[in-house]
Amino acid sequence: MDKKFMDATAEEIDAALVRSAAAFNQYKNLDLKSRARFLSDVAEELELRSDQLIETAGKETHLDTPRLQVELKRTIFQLTSYAEAC
Repeated sequence: MDKKFMDATAEEIDAALVRSAAAFNQYKNLDLKSRARFLSDVAEELELRSDQLIETAGKETHLDTPRLQVELKRTIFQLTSYAEAC
């Protein structure tokens, strides 16, 4: 793979956990319309970056492209379905 993963210090990990907890608290307080928009935005971004995601996932998992395409389409479908259900 072209990219390398960086090591993180305990402090960097703690900071990431604090930020993720803050993001969760913000998300859980969103109204349904805002949650739907967020889920739709995530699905759209996954679609836009599908080639890059599939390439990277293939290198990391050694799964073949058709399998990864199915998995990505399933994920996008689920996000879209949840957004519509909101």
